[in-house]
Amino acid sequence: MSRNIIIGAAMFAGIIAASGAASAGFYKTIPMQGTFQSWSGVPIVATNSVDAKAPVNITQVQMANDLTNLYVLLTFSSPITVDDGTGNNQIYMAINSTNNSATSGYNVFGSSLIYSNTGFEGNFPFTQSAGTFNSGGTVITALNAVPYAPTTATTEQEISIPLDSTQTDSSAGGFTGTIFPSSSPFTVAFYNAPSSGDHSFIGPISYQLAAQPVPEPGALGLLSGAIGGLLLIRKARSVRRLRA
Repeated sequence: MSRNIIIGAAMFAGIIAASGAASAGFYKTIPMQGTFQSWSGVPIVATNSVDAKAPVNITQVQMANDLTNLYVLLTFSSPITVDDGTGNNQIYMAINSTNNSATSGYNVFGSSLIYSNTGFEGNFPFTQSAGTFNSGGTVITALNAVPYAPTTATTEQEISIPLDSTQTDSSAGGFTGTIFPSSSPFTVAFYNAPSSGDHSFIGPISYQLAAQPVPEPGALGLLSGAIGGLLLIRKARSVRRLRA
């Protein structure tokens, strides 16, 4: 795949207005079932207004992670058949692993909002570098998107990507390393680039992976007490058996 995406001044202004704020991360395991019920309580990290001229409008992004995966929930303004092969409903994800606009990643839409070193078209990963939409490197990952073409229309799509995903890009300015660093933020954005009509873009979103929550001391005390109580009950039952 080799493609350049260009954006006009009017749409560029819309992109600026839709930029997302930084997120400290939210720890939760999300099963990829297509029911979206597990997303209750997960923070919204970016929102966007509806553009009547765009065939696809990504209006909201929620994100979470656990020790193994990054989870994303995209919300659309109206039902679409995601990544149906027509070119109009393709959903792209752009990732800047260093969270640094000065890097030589691909300048999506020429907006200078995200310089992407990794891209996804649906569940297809590819590397990116300055001036090159697909720089031909290798991405090792196993993205899971639900629902995915050729399914029925949906207003939501959930995505999971392993945190140990890596890429190797030996091209000029290419990025090689872990895509989602654990000790520093990374940046993501989501967009649609139809053959006609306005583009949809939401982001950039700066996300820092959340650590696994440590149980509160009180909770540990309750757990310890409960275990102790069970042991006492078990011991009492053993004594009764011996006496019998």
